[in-house]
Amino acid sequence: MKNTSFTEIFQRIEGLRKHKNLSQTTFAEQIDIPQSTFTKQMKAKDNEKLAAYLWKIAVLYPEISRIWIFFGEGDMLASKNELQNERFQADNQDMLLQKIAFLEEQNKGLQADKDNQARIFQIALDSQTKAFDAAMDAKNEVLTNYRRLSAELVLKEEPAIKADPPAAKAAGQK
Repeated sequence: MKNTSFTEIFQRIEGLRKHKNLSQTTFAEQIDIPQSTFTKQMKAKDNEKLAAYLWKIAVLYPEISRIWIFFGEGDMLASKNELQNERFQADNQDMLLQKIAFLEEQNKGLQADKDNQARIFQIALDSQTKAFDAAMDAKNEVLTNYRRLSAELVLKEEPAIKADPPAAKAAGQK
């Protein structure tokens, strides 16, 4: 491919506009540029800004050869092979866009499932925490009752030990 100057690109754009029998205003509207900006950029012939619109032009006019519009090689009108290739690429692009939309929908569903699973996990965790807390409270109550009963038992036995100290010593020696 040869190196193309911006002047040559502008000449091809102007040739395309004339081939389509479009005024500068209509052509500028079709490629979504204000007419005054288009005219100014066409007069400058070295302004790189208009080159950014080449893809818009190529998409807007699929019958125009992209190789011609970008590089100035070949004929202005695309060959049957180029058009078939462009249609194939467009079909593939549509298919890919459909797959992307499908995958995005699946992703939303998976995200919803993930959120639901997180809520279920949190509910189960909260339930387990409550059950653990209840078990700890019950254990503490049992220990408290055990200590209280042990203390009461010691208090009941203590008067008997005080009343018969030799018997307590003899009981401790055995």
